[in-house]
Amino acid sequence: MAQLGRAILLLDFGVCLYGIVASLHGARARRPDWVDSGRRAVYALAALSVIAFVLLEIAFVRNDFSFTIVANTSSTTTPLFYKLTAPWSSQQGSLLLWVTLSSLWSTLALYLTQRRLRDLAPYATAVLLALDGFFVSLACFAASPFETSAPAATPADGAGLDPLLMHPSMMFHPPMLYTGYTLMAIPFAFAVAALITGRLGSEWIRDTRRFALAAWMALGLGIILGARWSYTELGWGGYWGWDAVENAALMPWIVSTAFIHSIQIQEKRGMLKVWNVSLVLLFGTLSIFGTFLVRSGVLDSIHAFGASTLGVPFIGLLAVMVIGSVGLVVWRRDRLRSEHRLDSLVSREAMFLLQNMILVALTFVIFWVTLFPLISLAFTGTSVSVGPPAFTPFVVPLALLLTLVTGVGPLISWRRATVANLRRQFVYPTSFALLVTVLVLVLTDAGRKPLAVLMFGFGAFVVGTVVQEFARGTAARRAVTRDPWPVALLALVRRNRRRYGGYTAHLGFAVMLIGVAASSSFQHLRQATLRPGQSVSNDGLVFHYVRPTESVGPERIAFGAVIDVTRHGRQVTRLHTMQSYYRATNAQDGFIGQFFDVNNADSTIGLDAGPLRDIWTVAAVDRTPLIPLITRGNRLFANEYNAIVRQVLKLPRAEQDAALNEALNRTQFWAARDAAVQGIAAQYVRHRYPIAFQLIVSPLVTWLWTGAAIIFIGGLISLVPPGLLARRRSPAVERPRVAVRELA
Repeated sequence: MAQLGRAILLLDFGVCLYGIVASLHGARARRPDWVDSGRRAVYALAALSVIAFVLLEIAFVRNDFSFTIVANTSSTTTPLFYKLTAPWSSQQGSLLLWVTLSSLWSTLALYLTQRRLRDLAPYATAVLLALDGFFVSLACFAASPFETSAPAATPADGAGLDPLLMHPSMMFHPPMLYTGYTLMAIPFAFAVAALITGRLGSEWIRDTRRFALAAWMALGLGIILGARWSYTELGWGGYWGWDAVENAALMPWIVSTAFIHSIQIQEKRGMLKVWNVSLVLLFGTLSIFGTFLVRSGVLDSIHAFGASTLGVPFIGLLAVMVIGSVGLVVWRRDRLRSEHRLDSLVSREAMFLLQNMILVALTFVIFWVTLFPLISLAFTGTSVSVGPPAFTPFVVPLALLLTLVTGVGPLISWRRATVANLRRQFVYPTSFALLVTVLVLVLTDAGRKPLAVLMFGFGAFVVGTVVQEFARGTAARRAVTRDPWPVALLALVRRNRRRYGGYTAHLGFAVMLIGVAASSSFQHLRQATLRPGQSVSNDGLVFHYVRPTESVGPERIAFGAVIDVTRHGRQVTRLHTMQSYYRATNAQDGFIGQFFDVNNADSTIGLDAGPLRDIWTVAAVDRTPLIPLITRGNRLFANEYNAIVRQVLKLPRAEQDAALNEALNRTQFWAARDAAVQGIAAQYVRHRYPIAFQLIVSPLVTWLWTGAAIIFIGGLISLVPPGLLARRRSPAVERPRVAVRELA
């Protein structure tokens, strides 16, 4: 099966080369048959890649440890769900996943556009196949997922999946990121094709807009799943640490946000052509840059695959993309001139442009600070490490300004706003923002954090803007159709999906940033070491350590604690937290010590989430008191095992393996070992050792996840094709002047 997989990858590489040549020859020679053949090469690549990926999944399900990737990332005790998702936890499997997803999305895009964009399609096909060919070549010649080990070196059980990755969010997080990256290759490829052919109108934007929007949604979902994993699995109490790989995913998402907004100006006014093509080229380049950071190991990150030899090929690809993109834009600069000029600085076009500038500035800041260790190393010879405090002075002001512009933009008319229009549009959102700001200052102690208060106010302004737009649009439609409010609202969204889907996303953005501001500015953290029966207070809550817990299973040993949280003597919640140890494959740990390996452990947090606050705790179990028992058990079982081996070695070589297994089973060696492990674990509860706890009370964390969900819903509204939301028009009873004015 491994040989078949390797053969398919080689065939994939050949298909990519053929498709590139066929597409370019068809475009240059104006041969539609060759163009069609190049497109079918993409279809063939998708089919072959799916077959290869299915073969790899079968190897995981069958526990075929002759595959190096299976032996290193799975085991006989790994649950089926994590076996199926384990391929992309490795360098090799993630490369194959990338090729599979990219070829599938490319197939969909080329199938949907085969009757349109005929001049652009062959060049876009060549670009897509070139990107896929790059990743296929890595999977073929540098990091093959079908690499195998000699039978003598094949392990019996497998190393198992990293315990930190045994979390549903983390298993869906990489595929969502890869989906976003590979989807964005579609508009990137068509932008390159538009620059090559000189067809720089809005056609390529209209036909690839949904792919850009889908990429934005998938990438955003991947980022928020990663944040959720960090919050619930890593045991540090946060959801965003400005890690290098986190930033690598955030930067293209920010650029895609700018692109999705900016293309509206080109579609409506024929403006910002340079911006749009530059943004989509930047998004494509940053997507590859993100994978470079994950795979090169040039920056430390918990998300990276570690140091590897793949950094050099990625640097080469990035150089080609950057130089090629800049060259194409400079070459076509005359055809990228805007058809209209900006009529006024007080217009919706100006707000879009300002928003773009803020988003690009935010991307540049994140890029610069993330790479500062490498920059300082290059110029001074010393790598200066940076952390979250390095981002705050730059990111927070830009985020505040971006939030304000997000609320202001929809209120200003196209081309030129009048004073009367501004007065009518701004009254209600401004009043609501001021009301929320005053209430926050009066009812809380938020005054000590002025930037957080500003975020509350600006976020409320965005909410007021969105509510006003929905209310006025629905009222105008009711005046025409006399529909009930819910019916009129749904009809309004159906008829203006892009507009009101965007407003919904703006609402989610405001809710999410309010949650970020509250949870990061007003978090209450306390660390305490407690014995059972002891208590400690934090933010008016009393945390009482009730009792320890322990469990021994086939996969892990877990030491935990039960904590009661009370306020004024009344129970608020009960939390269960634990630290788990997974059996290690390192024989040096000993027969007993391999069950208590600190390098193969993870934490399960205790969490009570609510709309106003989260109560969060994690236990850091100290296994030091158990070490003498572990050491003694290792010695006793090693002596007994060696005695059995000495007896077996007296037999002929062909009989030794069977005799060893028979002797171990006859003496109940493994049963005695398991009983010893259970006995040592029981000491944790019996002796009631002290535990170090981290106790956190964070306000409005749930608003972060809720806001992200609202953004996703807004994206879905904008993404759904018109036919799926089509509805027969309601007959108009009358057309009052006020309704016509509001709809305009």
